[in-house]
Amino acid sequence: MPKRSCRLGIARLFVVLCSAGLAAPVMAAEEGWQFDLAIYGWLPNIDVELPGGTKTKITQSDIVNNLDMAFMGTAQLRKDRWSLRTDVNYFDLQHKDRSPLGQRLNLRKITLQAALIKPTIGYRLLESPKNVVEIYAGGRYFWIEPTLEIERTDLDPPTTSQGSQSDSLWDALVGLRGEHALNERWFIPYFADVGTGDSDSVIDLFGGVGYRFNRLDAIAAWRYLDYDFGNDIALDTMTINGPLVGVRFAF
Repeated sequence: MPKRSCRLGIARLFVVLCSAGLAAPVMAAEEGWQFDLAIYGWLPNIDVELPGGTKTKITQSDIVNNLDMAFMGTAQLRKDRWSLRTDVNYFDLQHKDRSPLGQRLNLRKITLQAALIKPTIGYRLLESPKNVVEIYAGGRYFWIEPTLEIERTDLDPPTTSQGSQSDSLWDALVGLRGEHALNERWFIPYFADVGTGDSDSVIDLFGGVGYRFNRLDAIAAWRYLDYDFGNDIALDTMTINGPLVGVRFAF
């Protein structure tokens, strides 16, 4: 299979085989241990700012056309009012750009490899037939390796070189998540959390609509994740903003 067709196939799988594991519906408490497993796909735009002010955007079409690999999933263990949850994201993609980096340098291509792991512990503050509200706290591990391809324009012919830097960050977070039932089938899941630590600040927002089958929930939603890294890594800020869809299984 040609490489481009393979990438398109992976990208479509990335979008279709997905779940709202980021905000897996917070079901009413049941006796004994309950286990939820989700896979999901997120197709955002990614805005990146480099130290010095250079900005670049990785669009949804860039992701579809240039995605090499992606995995996104959530596992949750619940008992009574307590929950343990881990959310995992990994992606590898690239984006061509011609942004100037100075008088003699141009950015030609940026490749991003990144992993995001978010373990949390939650406690339900409210349970009713219509609403479940849970407070949670935990950490967010972020690993990123951007590779920049840079062109020198003062040479004839122009020459290109590559440079990469791998960084990892840990941030503490606190947030609120929940679910509002519209009727027996339809519901609105949501969450919001903020964090800081190695990063200056992180904001993570999610909201959508879901439909409940017997032991499967389908969700369409929007997620906004904003990182202000400060001055410690190769990127200054990064905003990941866009729709996601998927399924969640209860065992």
